[in-house]
Amino acid sequence: IACRSEACRVHSQYNPRASPHAVEIDADGSQVQPGSARDQITVAYGTGEITGQFAQDRLCLGIRENGRRGAAESSGNASA
Repeated sequence: IACRSEACRVHSQYNPRASPHAVEIDADGSQVQPGSARDQITVAYGTGEITGQFAQDRLCLGIRENGRRGAAESSGNASA
């Protein structure tokens, strides 16, 4: 976890090393070899920006009352 700003210290952060299923990937979804350079993304918002890297992991968002799990997913790329 590289962010050391005040904003990062007061919020929970994703740590891929804490997950047995996490995989470092590039923007196209291809797996990154250990020690290789990784694609980064910068997202600008209201008063600043944040830069990060891509990862793939498994999530459990909980079980709904009917026993099914649900999550939202992107069906394509957003256009500006």
